[in-house]
Amino acid sequence: MLQLKTDDLTFSFDPISCVGTLKDHKSGVTFVQNPGLGPAEAVLRDGVIQVKVGTLEGTYQIVDGELRFVCTSQGPLTEETAWPPAFVPEETDRNLYAFGSGVSLPARGAAELLPERLDLAAAHGSTMSFYGIQRDSCWLLCAVETPYDAALLLEQQDGLMRTQVVWKPSKGNWAYPRVLRFRPCESITQLCKSYRKIAMDRGLVITLEEKAKDRPRLQEFPGHANLWLWNDDTMDKLYTEDYPYSVTPEETIRKRLSIADEMRKLGMERVLWSLFDENTQRWEAEHVQKLGWLTTIYDIYTDVIPSEILHLIPETRRRRCEPRIACYPDGVVRDAEGKPMEAWALKCTDGVFRAQNRICEKAAIPHLQNYLDRRQPELGLDAWYLDVTYMNACECFDPRHPTDRTESVAEKARMMEILRSYGLIRGTEVGTEDAAACAEYNEGMLSPVHYRAYDAGRRMTHLYEGETIPASIPEIMLNPVYRVPLWQLVFHDCMVSYWYWGDSHNCCPELMPLRDLFCQLYGEPPLFSFAARDWERLREEVLRSYGATVPHATAVGGREMLSFDYVDGDPMVQRTVFAGGTTVTVDFRKRTSTIETE
Repeated sequence: MLQLKTDDLTFSFDPISCVGTLKDHKSGVTFVQNPGLGPAEAVLRDGVIQVKVGTLEGTYQIVDGELRFVCTSQGPLTEETAWPPAFVPEETDRNLYAFGSGVSLPARGAAELLPERLDLAAAHGSTMSFYGIQRDSCWLLCAVETPYDAALLLEQQDGLMRTQVVWKPSKGNWAYPRVLRFRPCESITQLCKSYRKIAMDRGLVITLEEKAKDRPRLQEFPGHANLWLWNDDTMDKLYTEDYPYSVTPEETIRKRLSIADEMRKLGMERVLWSLFDENTQRWEAEHVQKLGWLTTIYDIYTDVIPSEILHLIPETRRRRCEPRIACYPDGVVRDAEGKPMEAWALKCTDGVFRAQNRICEKAAIPHLQNYLDRRQPELGLDAWYLDVTYMNACECFDPRHPTDRTESVAEKARMMEILRSYGLIRGTEVGTEDAAACAEYNEGMLSPVHYRAYDAGRRMTHLYEGETIPASIPEIMLNPVYRVPLWQLVFHDCMVSYWYWGDSHNCCPELMPLRDLFCQLYGEPPLFSFAARDWERLREEVLRSYGATVPHATAVGGREMLSFDYVDGDPMVQRTVFAGGTTVTVDFRKRTSTIETE
């Protein structure tokens, strides 16, 4: 038995079973690795345990109160590899995952609440590169310092959730050392603040205040409600295969603008007006800006229609995709065999959904630049929203734009830098920790994809009421027993986070007061998404939710969330504290909240 010991921790390693045991001295809690790898060659030298199992190599060391594992394997890597072994779960464990803004799940009975894997550096995987284990009075932070070629496998062991880190090949190789860090903590807050320090060291914590230094308009942004007010026929244009193409009539646009005027008169002073139409003209944006609102527009550089199916795509979609058509075929992501990567499916004129192809970021950048050069001077907008960009990092084997996953993330940052060069506020879908460094808002962080309504990405105006409300929304999405603001504890002062447009604040009108409570607790503003025809029926609730959330989100916007707690250990009563002295206490059982300021 080899052993590392400090005042804080003991790590013991048994070479025969290849099992390590980590003990936190303060809590007395231990974490034991899963057996199964077999005998290991191991030696303790100068405070470092060096381990070799077949072709797998690594080191364990205790540094500054945490156990660090460095995978030092070299050479080819042809398949995902689990190394080191996961910790054996225990009956009373709870697991923390950065799934969306964060979830806390029991080890037993939670298998259906998550996908079987969470890719790191992926918006629909793990938005931050860690997971946590609560065991008795100890919260163990398990952080992946090298996340771009890594994933979490969520496996069942004796009916309990076990989290295994796996390493992906980087272009068929190990390529570089892979690093894990394990730190025992005393609370969710301490766990997240420990990870925030890791994120700071990686250059990911760039606050909204810092970002506003070269874009003064950004100082006004935190707290704005995000509004997608759709023309009544937009969903038909996008998803009805035989719907005729037409440029939106001025009368239709002015109907939406009259609603904006009414909203402003009724007290909605802080709104981000989100535009979708590729034919948008400057007069619409100026009308909204004269109300004192900010303007943004939807854009995307991840998907391109293959020319082989272009004739099957409805004209409305073809027109919207014109800025990217030239990316096919030379600009698409290709695997090692030259096969193009599939992307978001479009509904064709025969009613069949067919996949687009994924655009490589390196190839997309000039098209983004060209489009901005043309459209931003025409429109004069305040912000720009790049959809999908941070969904995942891709390897591309096309020799014209070869990219590994680390380079893929860097190219995304280049895209965001182009937006910054125009003085724009930058938005993206869901986002990840890398997006927090180079964008100012995201849509979807509050809405983990697993808990949304079916096909939420194509149902931006659908309203669910009564028995039509998907069970996952009240039972999981809006269940305080499962939700926890991990993202806000790390990045609240760096990025404004919203619900998803298909899981909007108003998608279940009768649940809007519950969403208000989450927004208050998390210090985030609402996202409203509905068709113009539904304004009359939603007016009262939208105005009420705006009043309940926006003033508070404005007051704490751009401020660090300092702490999160269960009051008296009760998950139904939660409290957050923000820099500047604002304390929010929400009793989800009574559906009440108190907001106190110093």
